[in-house]
Amino acid sequence: MVKNVSKQIVSKLKPRDMIAMEILKGIRRIKKGRKLNKWLHNWSYYQLQPFITYKAIRKGISIAKISPTGTSKKCSKCRSINTERHSGFFTCLNYGYHLDSDLNASYNIAQLYMRNLGKAAINQPNIPSDDTKAQFVNWS
Repeated sequence: MVKNVSKQIVSKLKPRDMIAMEILKGIRRIKKGRKLNKWLHNWSYYQLQPFITYKAIRKGISIAKISPTGTSKKCSKCRSINTERHSGFFTCLNYGYHLDSDLNASYNIAQLYMRNLGKAAINQPNIPSDDTKAQFVNWS
């Protein structure tokens, strides 16, 4: 199933596009209780990243790994941290803006990528002519 999802994601993109994903390193070391740790250890989303990565590289699509720190707490509209999360839903207490928590975090990851892209030419995606390689950008 993970292979089918990764194929669907990559098939919608063109060479020279970019995929920004959060850095998942250390996700299994989080100590949040027995129930959550069991869920994390059975989590297939970490497996999804390598599948997306190798398929993207074959197609000439770059991958950017973005630190997820604070992305689930900040409002993607106004950047405020005056927010609440309940049952997978995010609400900005400043403006009443609300949406799915994961969607809000993904918007923040995309915004982090776009902000960092323009800061230094060295961080801009560079697709080599050999389509078996792609540049990895890691903004922590």
